[in-house]
Amino acid sequence: MQYSGDLFTFFFQFRNSLKMVVDVSIQLDGLMNGYFKWIVIDDIDIDRTKIGAYLVRRIDDIVRGLLDRDEIPLITEKNIANLYQDGEQQLTDLKEKVHKLQLPQEKVKQLDEVIDIILKEINKDEPQYMMVQGLLV
Repeated sequence: MQYSGDLFTFFFQFRNSLKMVVDVSIQLDGLMNGYFKWIVIDDIDIDRTKIGAYLVRRIDDIVRGLLDRDEIPLITEKNIANLYQDGEQQLTDLKEKVHKLQLPQEKVKQLDEVIDIILKEINKDEPQYMMVQGLLV
């Protein structure tokens, strides 16, 4: 399957390929944690204004590769469905932790809204786990 465009176009144009969202999210998590370690823990000087766009381009490259090779995802929403069974208490705890952080009020409000959306979604009869995973990214 050929694909051209950005990551967001991919997700909307190829609904059947949404099964890759979990795998792509895991890979993004790995990229972000890797850079976080180098920047924060190892105190490497990186232009932080460029890192967001850079990571989006790397994820775009990963998605292109998955599509070009017709890869079958290693982990899908079926693999992670059980992770959200006790999610309500974890999200409530997370919300409390967010309020204890020294963040600008606007950032706290944004995080609260994301947590509320996730709570509503996981409490539905048929939650859309890919949407939850996307919000977690």
